[in-house]
Amino acid sequence: MSSPSAPARLHMPPTAMPPLQRRYSVTGQNPPDDVGAVKSPKLQALDTSVQSTSCGLCESGQDSARTSSKRSATQLPSPSTPSSHGLPTKRAHLGLDDDAMLLPSFSDDESGFRECHHLSDLLFESDCASIPSSPPYASTTPSDVCTDDGSLLHYTEDLALSPPPTDDDDVPLPPTLLTLPPELRHQIYLYLPDLVLPYPLIYCLSTFDNKKQHPLASVSRQIRSEALAVFYSYNHWIIKLEFKIMYDAFQNWIIQLGEAAGHLRIVTVAVRGSLFKPRTSHSAGINPNGTLVNVNGAGVYAVEEYHPPDGDASFKIDLSEKYEGGRVEVVRNDGTKESGEKARMCLEKLVEGMWEKRRVGVLNGQDWVDMVDRFLTFTGWW
Repeated sequence: MSSPSAPARLHMPPTAMPPLQRRYSVTGQNPPDDVGAVKSPKLQALDTSVQSTSCGLCESGQDSARTSSKRSATQLPSPSTPSSHGLPTKRAHLGLDDDAMLLPSFSDDESGFRECHHLSDLLFESDCASIPSSPPYASTTPSDVCTDDGSLLHYTEDLALSPPPTDDDDVPLPPTLLTLPPELRHQIYLYLPDLVLPYPLIYCLSTFDNKKQHPLASVSRQIRSEALAVFYSYNHWIIKLEFKIMYDAFQNWIIQLGEAAGHLRIVTVAVRGSLFKPRTSHSAGINPNGTLVNVNGAGVYAVEEYHPPDGDASFKIDLSEKYEGGRVEVVRNDGTKESGEKARMCLEKLVEGMWEKRRVGVLNGQDWVDMVDRFLTFTGWW
């Protein structure tokens, strides 16, 4: 039997229930003009606890409870109001004047599930114990992260640069150049273009097709060190010292190499000095075109020897470990054979100390400059 005050579309269960009383709003709004003055019932403390529903979506146990502050503030029951399970579901107005914003009502058998499932849509605040009060990542954030903007930005950058976490630590990482064995990387460097060239290189000329350095030199510090070690040790370098301007360029280049100067292994030194002056002779009566000059039919003049003030010579230095103490070979010599052998022996003594320094890994650019200065002094270049 339905109550006189209930809507016609709602039906009460056959069990006997006390008559329902009218609920009053305490929101402070004035009642409509067509409603008479009604005495407010005596206010009592309201128990806002609601028994846990069986949906299992917002409650995680039998002891968890949910309170609705908006419902308790806008709908105060009378003292004779029965329990919430015996009342028909009413529509929540939410203090809105637009009728289109009224929320739909549900029957008793499905109101528990709908109210729990659409908790966020009904705009009811909940103190459900199963919903965490902080983000999931709050426990992993240091307590001092939010002390200032700088520390927060630094922590955010660390999170962005750190690799994503993986559940399976046994998953192998993809192989990279640095994960390969050093011996295999060394063989790869030998086959790279513009790293090991088949012709000699002159330090003062471009060797990378108008590029200042090889692309591998800008990858990482370790790859740069390994690639430059191959570049300077496997290529044949020519150091030209015939003129003062060439010597100055060599000195600047070898000092700027830094540690890479210790990797130089095969070097050809080209010098000019009085020790290598050629032993040539020609007739003073021969014109530059090669014709003989006759003066009044007296015949040609006597042959005179001409000696240039200096000459050129080149020496190849090999600091490989297979040659103990290094090896020096004469490549070019404008002077006599004795002068070339004398210069080779002098240079061989200088190279012996450099070979020992290279073997222990302490050879640097200044050692090359000192060796060149002593050799040029011996050849009479200064």
